Amino acid sequence: MTGSGTASGETELGRTVVELRAVNGRGLTIKQRLPAAAAGMEGAIERAIAARLRRGTVTCVVEATSDAGPVAIDSAALTAAARALRAAAEAAGLAPPTLGDVLAVPGVLAPAQEGPRAAREPSPAFRALLDRALGNLVAERLREGAATARAAAELFAELRRRRAAVAERAPTALAEWRGRLLQRVNDFLAGQARPMEPGDVLREVALYAERSDASEELQRIDAHLDRSEQMLAAGGEVGRSLEFLLQELLREVNTLGSKAQDAPIAHEVVGMKAAIEKLRELVANLE
Repeated sequence: MTGSGTASGETELGRTVVELRAVNGRGLTIKQRLPAAAAGMEGAIERAIAARLRRGTVTCVVEATSDAGPVAIDSAALTAAARALRAAAEAAGLAPPTLGDVLAVPGVLAPAQEGPRAAREPSPAFRALLDRALGNLVAERLREGAATARAAAELFAELRRRRAAVAERAPTALAEWRGRLLQRVNDFLAGQARPMEPGDVLREVALYAERSDASEELQRIDAHLDRSEQMLAAGGEVGRSLEFLLQELLREVNTLGSKAQDAPIAHEVVGMKAAIEKLRELVANLE
């Protein structure tokens, strides 16, 4: 959701530059820095931005080169300056001072103390400038979003590969555990001069299989991956929905990890968690 867009041209404010900068954000936050001559246009600018963007912290900076701000004339200073300039001109044999000469004397003109300006709509020229800046920002965000989506698709593919590796490893892990159990018990019973009953072995293996069964978690992981990839392929405003799905996906992976008593499966679970964390960072950049 990062990016920038700039446009410049002539408006009622004079030579005007509109710059929009966006950084990541869960919602839409709009900040504005406007010249005095644009006071009252904040609401219209915010509505225009909100109509095009849904997420991110957006800063709108407007610069107008002809904007000097409203001014007031100090009548007393004006009279005193006129008299002094007139006297000096007469003494030097020069032409009488003009109004411009008098207004140029420091202290004659001062910034006016204005209260808040009433809300107003910008001119068509300014609105066109804002629309151009917004279009440039959106285009840049779209380019970044496309690259982000490609990176996210690769991570989802990695999750699928690791999920498949877990499913493939599970039966082998159970068989290996059964073999280790038999070996440990028989080693212990060897000194007791009696073998382990087959029923005891079956019961222990069944208990282990039940505790370590992750078929439901694997199914839900599949469902979350299917939905996430469908949303990513469809495009549009998917950021928040993908964030929720990633939370659910992480919950299932954590449960899978808690059931895993096998080193290769635990390794795949760690890799899945790392991929999900990268995805969460990427998804924060999507609209």
